[in-house]
Amino acid sequence: MGIVGGGLAGLATSHRLLALAEAAGQSLDVVLFERDRTLGGKVHSQWSEAGVLVERGPDSFLTRKPALLDLLEEIGLSDQLIATNGTALSSAIYCRGRMRPLPAGMGALVPADITAFLRSDLLTVGGRMRALRDLWLRPPPEGDLSLRQVIGQRLGTEYLLHVAEPLMAGIHSADPDQMSVAATMPGLLTFLSQDRSLMRGARRQMRRRPSSAMPPFMSLRHGMGSLIGALDSHLPGIDRRLGSEVESIAQADRRIAVRAKTTDGRTSEELVDAIVVATPAFAASRLLSAMWPDLAQQLAQIPTHLALTITYAYRRQAIPGPLTGHGWLIPRDQGLTMRGATVMTNKWPGRSTSPDLVSIRAFLGGPSQDALKETTDQTLAELVATEMSRLLKVKEAPLEASVERVTEGNPEYRVGHLDRLAQIDRLLDSAPQLAVAGASYRGVGLPDVVRSGQEAASRVWRGLARSEPKAGP
Repeated sequence: MGIVGGGLAGLATSHRLLALAEAAGQSLDVVLFERDRTLGGKVHSQWSEAGVLVERGPDSFLTRKPALLDLLEEIGLSDQLIATNGTALSSAIYCRGRMRPLPAGMGALVPADITAFLRSDLLTVGGRMRALRDLWLRPPPEGDLSLRQVIGQRLGTEYLLHVAEPLMAGIHSADPDQMSVAATMPGLLTFLSQDRSLMRGARRQMRRRPSSAMPPFMSLRHGMGSLIGALDSHLPGIDRRLGSEVESIAQADRRIAVRAKTTDGRTSEELVDAIVVATPAFAASRLLSAMWPDLAQQLAQIPTHLALTITYAYRRQAIPGPLTGHGWLIPRDQGLTMRGATVMTNKWPGRSTSPDLVSIRAFLGGPSQDALKETTDQTLAELVATEMSRLLKVKEAPLEASVERVTEGNPEYRVGHLDRLAQIDRLLDSAPQLAVAGASYRGVGLPDVVRSGQEAASRVWRGLARSEPKAGP
């Protein structure tokens, strides 16, 4: 069995395959190819020289999706779970020259507490009045609708640009004219079908939520990167080929030949009975083009964009006044480069080695910021530090800035994404020895990625049990 990609999807695939083999009383040889010298991909945590924890990728995960919580239990990491300090939505949006707190009762991108929303100054008076039209507008036609067609038409353009789009930016930062609501926020469509209003649906959901429910977001005591080490330690017998980049996947009689090149220039070929490609879709497309050209063509049409974060360490006394809340978001039309920031030392316990250190993590990227690919890390760090000084009236330069850049880091779920996934599934049906996994398909959050790896493992396991490998579609 071959697995291409040693990120969370590939590791979750490996873990599930070993569990399936053990349950069946069978042995299974698994070869894991990873082009980097370390496992984990974007999921990586490390302490900086100044003494703050730097996350390369996500700093938390959504608890209402159980796949990751269940995995943490299986690998003995549940005792390392931590909740946010304070409420999960203690954030602000910077617009019209200052920080404006999100009103209480925000749920699923829309106000669940209409009174609190009307009393806030997040939008202009006209913007708040326009949003109320959602209460009596007819539901939109069925189909795969964009974020603008759902949020913009019901709550107004000001709400779309200054609330909904910034709230989505930390997860899905596609153009609102192209972002598929069905693929990213299907709950909004449920509100419209059941309640004929986004705000009424959000209010119903809020009232039904149990008061003792688990916090919506959680992290790990030593950073999300600790998940990778713990998961890796539960993969006995896996043949890890680190620093080994797969160059081609080809048919070899009734098996699959995986050709890889190491960092020192050596090439090797491994014959496997089945393979899971746990890479971004654009990379999977290149690898699968020889054996499965129709599938590769569909994968190539899932776009990606730049994901970039900068973690700053400041002396606490350099920031005047109280630094409250978990962070802030910045709409695109406010003339700033950063799209938002998280005050990591406010949001999570144990994110600095001293109470005198403040860690602030800015995020940038998205399809509207492709030009940042050509900007150096130092220039970006200086530019965003200047913006940080403007927003927070910082008296001193940061002690350090850690830039984490993934050029094609985030997939975009555009209108038509679910139809494309259906076509991909149909093509995979005729290739039982093949599966794909990762954030490119059915969710970008860590629980979604874990689930995709587990489903890929189950798919190829069934394929191995059902028949010998055949030629692809």
